[in-house]
Amino acid sequence: QENTVKILAMFISLMLLICCPFISQSHAAVHQVSVSGLSLSPQTATINAGDTVTWIGLSFFHSSTSGANCQPDGIWNSGRSVDTFSKIFNDPGTYPYYCIPHCSFGMTGTVIVNAVSDTTAPTVTGF
Repeated sequence: QENTVKILAMFISLMLLICCPFISQSHAAVHQVSVSGLSLSPQTATINAGDTVTWIGLSFFHSSTSGANCQPDGIWNSGRSVDTFSKIFNDPGTYPYYCIPHCSFGMTGTVIVNAVSDTTAPTVTGF
């Protein structure tokens, strides 16, 4: 009977480890950046890992392209044929971006992604 309890506890622990990433994703937020004229609002978006940023108002005239100094770094590029574009940021860090046709006019922004400590996984002891 003691072995059965241990096996059941290990099975439950394994299932929680498999399911917890999906559970923690349900707390992710969506942040909007409005694109209008030659401005981005907010110009700097500070978010948590797992959150999504959606740029609204891109159209043919604007893009959201990752990179600094008007040079793409290949992380993302919305292109110029969409009105909205979304990106999920899973990795903490600082992500500069710009509008391809308007970068030289200062149309640049930054997404700052903070790490999130995972407190959802329980600790199972006693094995």
